[in-house]
Amino acid sequence: GLVGSEMCIRDRPIIRPFLSQLTLVQMPYLGKEEAVYKMGVRIGRAVQTLELNSLIIAYYKPISAKELCTFLRGIFEGIESRYQIQLKAYAHKPRKVPVYVWDLYQLVRENFGKAVIIATSTRGDYITNIADKLIGKIREKRKVLILVGAHEGLPTGIFRFSDVTIDIAPSVTLPTEYAAISSIIALISVLESRGFFEKFREKSRH
Repeated sequence: GLVGSEMCIRDRPIIRPFLSQLTLVQMPYLGKEEAVYKMGVRIGRAVQTLELNSLIIAYYKPISAKELCTFLRGIFEGIESRYQIQLKAYAHKPRKVPVYVWDLYQLVRENFGKAVIIATSTRGDYITNIADKLIGKIREKRKVLILVGAHEGLPTGIFRFSDVTIDIAPSVTLPTEYAAISSIIALISVLESRGFFEKFREKSRH
């Protein structure tokens, strides 16, 4: 759970227990082989850096199996390279992030009502404007899915199944390699600013 034996170091909140409940749902990046591979490596490194619960590569229409394979190869390479660095640098043993492939609509239907589903889009609300609503939902359901597009973004049909749709950088379209990590960091920053982690730390004292 979010309440661990250690929630703060020198008055700084420890976010690792929360990150372990976050799942990144990333649409596959497709295109030229070299670009696809490099993008996979970047995303793999990012999710392993944060030691998320899992990474799900989600598609919603037929895609090239060869391009998907290249993308996944890059992701596994990125995860492994970051994991090896963590093994040497961390006092605790890092957990390697598992990777799954799932149809986007089936994934959302399966988790609808069970997890907090956060879609990312320039059509969404600025994250600070819906922070309190978001925190309430996270406290209620704990499990969180963050949906991130690639190239053309998430299909609009997904938005009505999402608990919230957020725009983390109004008027700016983020490139794929930054979208996921930026969304997660924005979420953590907003939660911390509302005392989300402090409340759990205070609870753990008693």
